[in-house]
Amino acid sequence: NISNIGINGANVTGLKYAGALVGCLYGTMERCWSSGSVTAASSGTQTAEAAGGLVGEATGGSTISNCYSTATVTAPLAGGVVGCLNGTFSYCYATGKVTSNGNPSSGSGAAGGICGKLNTSTDVTIKNNFALNKEGIVAQESGSVGRIIGNVSAGGTITYTDNYASALIAGDWSETDINGKLCTFDKLNLLSQDNTAFKCDATYLPKLVDGSSSFMTGQTDLKLLDYIGGGSITITSSGNFNFSATKESAIFGDTVKFTVTPESE
Repeated sequence: NISNIGINGANVTGLKYAGALVGCLYGTMERCWSSGSVTAASSGTQTAEAAGGLVGEATGGSTISNCYSTATVTAPLAGGVVGCLNGTFSYCYATGKVTSNGNPSSGSGAAGGICGKLNTSTDVTIKNNFALNKEGIVAQESGSVGRIIGNVSAGGTITYTDNYASALIAGDWSETDINGKLCTFDKLNLLSQDNTAFKCDATYLPKLVDGSSSFMTGQTDLKLLDYIGGGSITITSSGNFNFSATKESAIFGDTVKFTVTPESE
């Protein structure tokens, strides 16, 4: 079991499974975080399989909770936190770009904001996770993509509760279980409500705290609005309305009232 560990500026390349902290996990991980870059690469007869911001592959009903990663991830099965998981995850978020760059030895590739591929033969609950991967979640070679989970292979029942994603993730996303709902600041508070692992405020993304409620050392302040996003409205001289996303304006979901007064001729 792994807990209370963070790493800054990881630069990890694994031949099969790669993670900033763990290549293969069999057990639990909690209160861990990472930044940097993680890649699973093929070499000779060794085929790349999975990579995650924290864990490459987690098996045997593993549990990942109260964790986050800002790392960029590249692999056939790529996830912002975990590449391939047989188990469950909750109270996690990721911000890094996730790219599925091909197919693993069996099946097709997948990219997910939190988890690349979820395999489970038992009933699990996936709750309170946040995909904030504003640089993108993409798959090559017709791989599958999802803002929360890229691909699901389930023999049991999966219950999805309160999973959200940033409006800044490019793509035409529907609000399905594997994509999550659109995130607003008040939803991020779910990471700290009835949960002592994270602290949230109105300026920065949540950070992990230790047993004395002090921030774990080494974490970087990331501006909240850079990952949640907002928008602005511009009226052109011809009277047209231009809508554009910004990082400095209202949080997505806010109601904005405005009045238009036409110029006199």
